[in-house]
Amino acid sequence: MADSLHGHRQARGRPPTTPACPLKYHYKDGSRTGTMDGEVAAREQDRHLTLHFVDKMTDVTVDFKVAPMGAETSLTHEITIQTKGFGKLFTPMIKRALPRQTLDAMTKLKALAES
Repeated sequence: MADSLHGHRQARGRPPTTPACPLKYHYKDGSRTGTMDGEVAAREQDRHLTLHFVDKMTDVTVDFKVAPMGAETSLTHEITIQTKGFGKLFTPMIKRALPRQTLDAMTKLKALAES
């Protein structure tokens, strides 16, 4: 499950504009694919976006905060994963993999924003 946050992602439906806007998260983790239902949990234009996704094994909150930093912009990205049921077996693996995956995703996002 850990790879799903950094692998193939696709949110479908209306663009996430207001809290409670429904989202669908499609992921590929190796040979395994799946979906998570979600919603925009919070949004402050040009400053903050929180997305929340759930499936039978996890509750995932993805939080983005943007702030001016001189002539540049600072982006803080935080992921919180709460495992449940059978998903609790994956907690140690998720804790090990998530920091590197988050850093890799942010590095790719920075390169994309600067291109």
